[in-house]
Amino acid sequence: MTNVHRLTFRTESRYARRICPVERRQFRPGEEIVVCPACDTAYTVGGWDYVGGRCPICGYSEEVSPPLTVVITPALSPGAWLYLIEGYKGEGNYRLRDTGDTRIGRDPDNDIVLDSNFVSGRHALIRGNRGVFTLHDLASTNGTWLNGHRIYRSILYDGDVLTFGDRISLVFKQVRNKDTHEDSVK
Repeated sequence: MTNVHRLTFRTESRYARRICPVERRQFRPGEEIVVCPACDTAYTVGGWDYVGGRCPICGYSEEVSPPLTVVITPALSPGAWLYLIEGYKGEGNYRLRDTGDTRIGRDPDNDIVLDSNFVSGRHALIRGNRGVFTLHDLASTNGTWLNGHRIYRSILYDGDVLTFGDRISLVFKQVRNKDTHEDSVK
C-alpha cells in the first residue's frame, strides 16, 4: 500500500460515514483506511487484510496495482489548499491565493516550491477568481496531471488529485466556513 492520502475528515465524509463491509463499523477520525481504486469501497486496514487484498465487491486485486490508503485527519482552516500526499520529502499544506495566481515549481521564487528534478522551475500555476480555481500547466517538461490525466488547463474541484512531473501528488481542498468543524462518528 504505497499511496497514502491524508484528507480532511469533514470534507471527505464520504469515507468517514461509510461502514467497513468486513468489520461492519464506521470509520473513526485519524483511522487509516484502504479504498479500492476500482469501486471506491472503503475498508479498515484489518478488513482489507482479512479479504486477502481482493475486493469482494468488484473482484479487484492489489496484484494489479496497490489500493489507495487514506488517513482521515483534522480539517484545514477555511480557504483553498493543496495538501501534499506523496512523492516529496515530508508533508505540507499549501494555502492558495483566493484571487490571483499561486505559482508552483522548483525555483525558490515560486509560492509553492517543490524541490524535485521532476518539477520544472516554473511548472504550473493555480489562478483563483471568485471561488473558482483553475490549474494551468506552464509548458513543464514532465507535465501536470489532474486525476491521472495530463492537462494544460482545467478547473479544480474539491478532492482533485494534482500530480507534478509524475512524482509529487497533492489534493486540492476547498474548505468553507461550515467545513471547519470536525464531525463526530456515532
